[in-house]
Amino acid sequence: MKKNSQLATALAACVVLGTTLVSFTGVAHACPMCFSGNGINQGAFFWGTIFMMVVPVVTLGTLVYHAWRRIMAIDEHNAAGLEPRKPIVVASAGQERLAPIAVSLSDSRSPL
Repeated sequence: MKKNSQLATALAACVVLGTTLVSFTGVAHACPMCFSGNGINQGAFFWGTIFMMVVPVVTLGTLVYHAWRRIMAIDEHNAAGLEPRKPIVVASAGQERLAPIAVSLSDSRSPL
């Protein structure tokens, strides 16, 4: 029964939120660039909006794609039965830190 009450509460919140958003549609018509600007301004607004929508999607997609490729390469490396690489410790100004993954003494094509 608790799950049904949570569902009813969530549905009521969605209805209230939707009603609130619909009641403020007059505010959107106040934008001079969108509705009363000349054609050049409207075109600039349109393409600027498209650009701002595409850039975050492409950026996040690129990060996810590279992470996925890295995971797949590690899985292939492990499936081949190869031993995981040990990190190389580099001394830098009296401090020890791990070297970047690209620095390795063995096969440079392997992602590990």
